[in-house]
Amino acid sequence: MPLAGGPATPAVVALARRKTSSETYLRRLVTTLVLTAAAFGISANATAGTLPADLGQRLADGYIRPATAQLLERSNSLQTSLVPWCEAGAPAAGRAKIDENFRLLLDAWARVELLRFGPMIGDNRFERIFFWPDARGAVPRQLGLALKAADPAALAPGALRARSVAVQGLPAVEFLLFGDGADTLSDGSPASRYRCLLAAATTANVRDISAELVDAWSATGDTGRAFTEPKAENSIYRNTQEVAAEAFKALATGIKFLREAKLAPMMGATASEARAQRGTFWRSGSTARYLAANVRGMGDFYAAAQLADSYSSEERSADSGFLTEIASAQSSLQAIADMPLDTALAEPNRRHLTLAKLIADNLGSMVGGVIAPAFGVTLGFNALDGD
Repeated sequence: MPLAGGPATPAVVALARRKTSSETYLRRLVTTLVLTAAAFGISANATAGTLPADLGQRLADGYIRPATAQLLERSNSLQTSLVPWCEAGAPAAGRAKIDENFRLLLDAWARVELLRFGPMIGDNRFERIFFWPDARGAVPRQLGLALKAADPAALAPGALRARSVAVQGLPAVEFLLFGDGADTLSDGSPASRYRCLLAAATTANVRDISAELVDAWSATGDTGRAFTEPKAENSIYRNTQEVAAEAFKALATGIKFLREAKLAPMMGATASEARAQRGTFWRSGSTARYLAANVRGMGDFYAAAQLADSYSSEERSADSGFLTEIASAQSSLQAIADMPLDTALAEPNRRHLTLAKLIADNLGSMVGGVIAPAFGVTLGFNALDGD
């Protein structure tokens, strides 16, 4: 460091330039987002758009059914690859395939996660697949007890269904494969074999829940039928407005969860306050990749509705504006997907997360303040209200 009043060293000058550049970048970014939000504001004289009568069918066929089917397929792929690998002693030669199958499964769940309504909230399916955030460490604590007990009964088909939600889903699978003690999976010990087979059993539980979602959203499932054929005699989804309200609310909830649960706690107010351990799926190094897939899913879900021609002429730009913002957020997160999370949270890479968070703020405002009102839709309470 230079003495007070003395000349600055080249290193200090470079640091100052980097800091000034970063601050300028963020100031310009905030200005751009504010102007973008203002540009998509609802006009007081705007006429309401007309929702497509087949909105539910578009969303079901264009997004929900393919996404839930993919979740089922990938959970089955991981489970069927885990069992023989575990039985063979979890050889190092097969580890890369297991890891990639796990990350592909996370990609699939990232797209289904936002469907936090209908069958997802029944029978605690959301929490059973995704018990997160886990502020009290229930997943590692309960799995630690389960591994110590090594109860063979827990490995039986369907056995985990009656146990705590903390040990039933993807965070549990991640801990078993990547958490404390997972580095000894290949040591050939009975304890490691049990741990590996418990990961397979937990994945089978995720597969079974996924199959329930697929059935519920099928053309003959209660939710799938009501969502795609809204009518007055339905107990839910009595008209297209109710279908739209559910869809827009799911989108708004997903954006809020991204911003308030996934990004803000992990990032902290400053880089020095960032905590990688607060990130989704941080143990497997999948956080940014997962978030990027999550954001892409939001965009694809919205795009499946094909609303561009349904807005009034005054509000039509909201369609492309929303998708443009989604693409920007996804690009920002994808830019750090291959970095260690600690590196992504530190300067200068942190700006990618800052951008994603600012865009998430804007996206939430667009859904609740522009897109839903453009069709006369009121969102009401969401799955996070009261949390």
